[in-house]
Order: sequence, then C-alpha cells, then structure tokens
Amino acid sequence: LTAMAFKKHCTRNFKNLGKCLSQISTSSVLEALTAKSCAIEQTYDRLEWLGDGVLKLLQTDALLTLPWTFYLHEGYLSMLRSAMGSNDRLKDAAKASGIDEFI
Repeated sequence: LTAMAFKKHCTRNFKNLGKCLSQISTSSVLEALTAKSCAIEQTYDRLEWLGDGVLKLLQTDALLTLPWTFYLHEGYLSMLRSAMGSNDRLKDAAKASGIDEFI
C-alpha cells in the first residue's frame, strides 16, 4: 500500500484529516508512515516526535473541556492523558478506523 492510498483512505473516511493530508506532499506522508527498519533514508522518527506532541496537546484539550476534570489534581490528569495515548488504545483506534493497514 502506498502513501497515496493512505491519503485517499483518509479523504474518504475522515473529512478533516483528508483535508489536512491533501495539503501535505505525498513524500512527507510516506516519511510519516515509514519505519526505520525499512532501511531507506526517510523514516518517521522526526515526524513521530512532532505527532506525539500534537497528540498530547489534543488529549490535554479534550480532558480540560470536561467539567469534572477541573477538580482533579494534575497528577491524575497526567494519568488520564497517558491512558488516552497508550499503545493499546491507539492500536484499537487505528484498527477501528482502518488505518492500521497503512502502518
């Protein structure tokens, strides 16, 4: 499967993500999907770091919009955010959305 197929899948199934991906070059999408073990020049390491930061920001925003989180200690908020971004949860979300075929 190619980066172009991934972009098409996202455009069909995720309106906002597809819109964002349409503005990104296919080579950048390929870089984001390429593991270091593929032994090519571009890998996802740099973009993974950026993506992790964006994910944490989105998770924090989602938590802080819930009225009951106002009363929680920041340690509990950190635990909730970590649970939201756990590998198992992200794996399940990827499978449910169909993007696991591209990873």
